Amino acid sequence: MGDEVKAGPNRAAYVRRQGPNALTAAKRQRFLDVMAATANVRRAAEEAGASPASFYKLRRRDLGFAAAWDQSLDDSFTMLKGKLLESALGTAEQEPGDPDRAGITDRFDPTLGLQLMKLHEACNKVPSNYGRASGCKQVPIEDVERSLLRKLAALRRRLEQAGVDTPELPS
Repeated sequence: MGDEVKAGPNRAAYVRRQGPNALTAAKRQRFLDVMAATANVRRAAEEAGASPASFYKLRRRDLGFAAAWDQSLDDSFTMLKGKLLESALGTAEQEPGDPDRAGITDRFDPTLGLQLMKLHEACNKVPSNYGRASGCKQVPIEDVERSLLRKLAALRRRLEQAGVDTPELPS
């Protein structure tokens, strides 16, 4: 169990003891590594020493972890694409097991692999709360500032029309 030093803006530093079920940095990393190798949440959680539910909960509340999860899945599907290509070209080789992949099977079914790729590509077209398919777009900060200033001006006009004294707002 790792202890964590915490501090707040109005609070002195203190040591927060982590219980045996805490998702430590090591457990998170192990989960992500196994996810990248298997795309299997249950197996990744089991190998990290926690429940799948605890990792799903962490994904919902920690956008950084959610992004790392998505990257692990992308890595897994990149590996799958490579295996499909090797299989199609007849260049697939049987390599000895990697010690970091202990307990991970090397069986490969190209038909199932193709079905998984189609499903993965279809899912990436559906909006998500966690990643690049979220419908969010990158915009210059200047555009954001202009939009906010227009909204503040509209709000000021509405308040003034309602006879409410308005504080000095940026223009």
